[in-house]
Amino acid sequence: MSPFLSNLKEKFCPYKLFKSKKENCEKREGHCSRILFLIFHLLLLFVALIIMGMFLMWSLSSFGESLFGIDFRTIIEQKIKGMVAGEYTETRQDGLIEYVNTELGISFSYPKEWKIKTDNNSIILKEFNYSSSKDFNSIAMSVSIGKMNITENSLEDFLRKKKEIVEFKIAEFGGNKVYQLEHEKVGDLHKVSYYWDREQIYYLDALFYNKKHDHADEDVLRILESVKFIK
Repeated sequence: MSPFLSNLKEKFCPYKLFKSKKENCEKREGHCSRILFLIFHLLLLFVALIIMGMFLMWSLSSFGESLFGIDFRTIIEQKIKGMVAGEYTETRQDGLIEYVNTELGISFSYPKEWKIKTDNNSIILKEFNYSSSKDFNSIAMSVSIGKMNITENSLEDFLRKKKEIVEFKIAEFGGNKVYQLEHEKVGDLHKVSYYWDREQIYYLDALFYNKKHDHADEDVLRILESVKFIK
């Protein structure tokens, strides 16, 4: 028997208390040893359960990040690469994975933020924010429509044909002041904005969610599919 258990046994079942009942104490001594043995191992089991629980939480967290991170990234990455020709390089720094299109100079980072660096010829993705807990706060993306002769009247006529209610204002886009038109459907929490300057027109399709989604990948695919070029 270990010294630790022997000391506890002496405290719980001292011989001096049973000088007149030596045999009774010897019987109790066996019971004391078994009880202390059980308590000691229950404590060990409790500590082991705590360690296992911590490891399980870490594993589930890593799995969740893999489920909503790597798979999520792959879907979006494939969509973007399909929309823009050219080779992509990947760099990892400070937990961010940055993709750079070497042909157009477009870059975006994952998973904390999606931003765009453009050479003023094209723009694919401006911003994409999401929470891995499936609570989507906002999803927004921008697509370049390409260089064309855009005037305020021609764009306004185009929007009138689509029967959209718009609002004109000056906005900052890519560090430049551009014209902006907005159309908002309050019921669907759906907001559409058009940005344009003298050479390019940008179409921003933003969907805002205030509820949980069980099929995050499908939502992202649906939103990406909804981004189309204006002709």
